[in-house]
Amino acid sequence: MTLIKFLGKEGRTTIPYPIRMKLGWKKGDIITFSDLPDGSVLVTREFICDGCEEVPTEPVPNEPEQVEEEITLQDALDGLTEQEQREALIYLTMKWAAQQAGASRR
Repeated sequence: MTLIKFLGKEGRTTIPYPIRMKLGWKKGDIITFSDLPDGSVLVTREFICDGCEEVPTEPVPNEPEQVEEEITLQDALDGLTEQEQREALIYLTMKWAAQQAGASRR
């Protein structure tokens, strides 16, 4: 599928709706842009947490109850792989930027 879009004011464009639907992309997704040696750009959706939606919110029946251990944010980040730390940084940076953009519009 090839669609043509114009690069707008301040270098902005919209990923066409049919492509977003085909890929399952939605508002709030984090995307990265990588320039390739051939001059093209690779646009990738980043995943911060694979399967986060599948985490049960209630105890699973017939399983021993687990005691939750308190850990610091630093401990949690140190326990991530280098790739997971990168994804967390991207997520937090985008979240902070979105908050800053919202604050500057007020």
